Parts: sequence; C-alpha cells; structure tokens
Amino acid sequence: MRHLDLADLGFEHGAHILVRRALTALAPGDELAVSGTASALAVHLAAWCRGEGHRFVRPDDPAASRVRGRIVPAADAMGRTGLRRARRRSAG
Repeated sequence: MRHLDLADLGFEHGAHILVRRALTALAPGDELAVSGTASALAVHLAAWCRGEGHRFVRPDDPAASRVRGRIVPAADAMGRTGLRRARRRSAG
C-alpha cells in the first residue's frame, strides 16, 4: 500500500490533483492511504472517490492516526478518466 500525506492541503486547494497523480502511479491491485489535517478531507475524499468510481474505506479509528482513509482504485480507473474527458470535449 502506498501512502500520500496531504498535510493541510484540502480539496478546495487542489488536493484532488495530487490524489489523482498518486493513483496513476499505483501498481494493479494496490491501494492508496491518504492522510492530512484538512478538516473536511475525509468527506471530500469519499465524495471524490464516489464520483470517480473508486471505493473509499474509512479507517477503523480515525482519531488514532492522521490517515483519513484508503482508496481502492476502480479496475478501469484510467479508462473512465479518459472517457469522461473525451465526452466533455465532444459535448462542448
């Protein structure tokens, strides 16, 4: 499992870009643990994962560490992202 520490960077300031970049570097079947101190990080991670088709797993005890959750990438994660971009371009 790989780990991404976002420190105090929230999704409203670009954390989603770092998460997406970290996911592309994962080996097939690997997961990404994400930690950070931004107050709404767990909520934003869960919503972003749902929108991207990934599974978000909350930690058993969030107060015990800075890890806000694990991202289990969708099997077709890269294909979905590329397809979404192509659809946006053709719709505009």
